Amino acid sequence: MSLQQQLSKLKSRESGTRNTKPAHPPKKVKPSSGQVENAASGASAAQASPQPGTKRHISEVLSSSDTSLEDNLTEVESVGKSKPPPITVHRVTDFLKFSTLVTKDSPKDNPTTTKTLANSNVKVLTHSDDEYRRVIKLLQDSKYEYHHFQLKSEKPFRIVIRGLNPATPATEIKEGLEKVGHTVRSANNISFKKKDGESVKTIKLPLFFVDLEPRPNNKEVMEVRYLAYQRISVESPKPCKDVPQCKRCQLFGHTKNYCTLSPKCVKCGSSHLTAECTKAPNIEPTCANCSEAHPASWRGCHKYKEIYKSSRIQARPLQTSTSLSGTDKATASYSQVVDLQEIATDTYSQSLGKTRDSDPVLKQIFNLLSNLSKRLDQLENNGPGNALVKTNYRKFKNGG
Repeated sequence: MSLQQQLSKLKSRESGTRNTKPAHPPKKVKPSSGQVENAASGASAAQASPQPGTKRHISEVLSSSDTSLEDNLTEVESVGKSKPPPITVHRVTDFLKFSTLVTKDSPKDNPTTTKTLANSNVKVLTHSDDEYRRVIKLLQDSKYEYHHFQLKSEKPFRIVIRGLNPATPATEIKEGLEKVGHTVRSANNISFKKKDGESVKTIKLPLFFVDLEPRPNNKEVMEVRYLAYQRISVESPKPCKDVPQCKRCQLFGHTKNYCTLSPKCVKCGSSHLTAECTKAPNIEPTCANCSEAHPASWRGCHKYKEIYKSSRIQARPLQTSTSLSGTDKATASYSQVVDLQEIATDTYSQSLGKTRDSDPVLKQIFNLLSNLSKRLDQLENNGPGNALVKTNYRKFKNGG
């Protein structure tokens, strides 16, 4: 039974109790000694009941008959309420001024706190959505550079609809889902680009990303089988198995929609947006994170590897194929398309090492070659040897 059904049932039960009058007044019966003992035990049990503010499961709140509907609604709103995400402010030069600005108007019973990080960064921790929005407004007005995250209460419920023709208008998707009790925030077709000679074609797939407004009945959308007169299936999105990178500042751990830091170019590392870059294609790129000669989005960057290794994201399996045939793409599932788009980021040596470790024959051959190479190195460095052998070995070692 859904939360709304339980609330309506509780409301009808309470209104029925108020409007119903007994046919005959209750008879006065003298309580026995056993009844007196039961009453005493009931009183002690009432004293042991949870006090106001004690966390209880929603089912316990709804089934309780000793509170009014308004009290139950208030307690249901407080059960399972999550804390707002942190706000990370960068390069705070005057901490005392910043701390006073953030905390002076915070609630006294549950004040906003700060935590100092490396590189003069400060993390702001709030305890309510209203306080979170107040701090964000303060930081905007004070021109601080910061990044934050979307509130859980504002985060949409994302689904993937498979089987819809790519030509289906987004308006039909919204109208169809609204008829079954869901409010659509956005609906976008999933597509990919394919190089065809010198031109690049955009191929649209029968897959749609749909964001729903957060509602108690969101999970019921998974049971929808027909939409816009088409047979469909609804899937959950595949969890992201990569560290997010901001396309504005090129730092890791957040996205551009919630970043106010100074922009950095992904190609040249300069202080401008990537779309405004005028670097010629023949000039080597510069990473904005490590200053080496590669784009900031390259997954071989040692800065990315350090963050990826310290994150809780599980390593992705090695991709054995990075392409699908034309017929497969038309019938590919959502997870297959995402796997295709998430091309393996391992370097050649890392991929070769994984292949070697998974094949016992290749592993034995590599071990033999490694031992041979070590033995030849010893012969070259320590043994008397032959000058011709040494020369030929050097040529072989250098690929000559």
